[in-house]
Amino acid sequence: FLRALLPDTALQRRIAIPGRITLRGDGRWQQRRITASAALGVGTGRLSLSGTFDAARKEYEAVLRCDSFPLGRFLPADSLGRLDLNIEADGRGFDPLDETMRATLRSDLARAEYRGRDLGGISLEARLEECRLAGLLASHNKALRLAWRLDGALSQAGQRLRIAGDVASFDLAALGLTPDSIGGRFRLDASAARSEADGLSARISFDSIRLHGPAGESDIRPTQLTFATGPAGTRSGIRSGDLSMVFDSPSPLDSLTAALARSADTLRRGLRTE
Repeated sequence: FLRALLPDTALQRRIAIPGRITLRGDGRWQQRRITASAALGVGTGRLSLSGTFDAARKEYEAVLRCDSFPLGRFLPADSLGRLDLNIEADGRGFDPLDETMRATLRSDLARAEYRGRDLGGISLEARLEECRLAGLLASHNKALRLAWRLDGALSQAGQRLRIAGDVASFDLAALGLTPDSIGGRFRLDASAARSEADGLSARISFDSIRLHGPAGESDIRPTQLTFATGPAGTRSGIRSGDLSMVFDSPSPLDSLTAALARSADTLRRGLRTE
């Protein structure tokens, strides 16, 4: 029954259903207000979801909680273990470009076992109110310690988003990504903006970069990547220390994408005729 609820994808073919599970749920409808809850239990692990929706006020709230939930028993081939996760969301309205909408998201990933490692200790808080976004992403895991602030603004005329903060330390081996201990620290400042008049622009800057690996430690010069596209054309660039490269095109991004597709098609036809 549970497998039949999933779409016919690779996930449905990989998933396994434990031999003994419990599933409970209930719901109520009263004066255009819906309240529902469901809980799935597997051994000592539990996953629960509850929420309410007021159709008249367009208000909603939801809570998802995983307590020692054994993901590995559902996906035995993916090296997953137990999960402790809590997500709370509430708000009013659905259009982020409407100043009357507000929404709050709080997430705490206390434990996430993968390949015998615990990758938990990650939290996210975000709030959208009067078309302004603010938040904080933090990780206190010994393999990845970071604190990034999020801020942005949304409107019909345009949108912008900025993420800035420090990665105090990271270790790719502790994250299970590399066999050798490769890590370091850096500061990130990334932003993106879009408007009908100016198009799309993005910038990613890395500073205070120090990396370490089997060959020792090294300091990397500040590096910046930029990209912009609009009616006047497309420009991208990279700057690292004394090195600076800029790529310009008089065509907007959609024209470049179409030209690239035509070139790829021409190349395929040429290869078939050889």
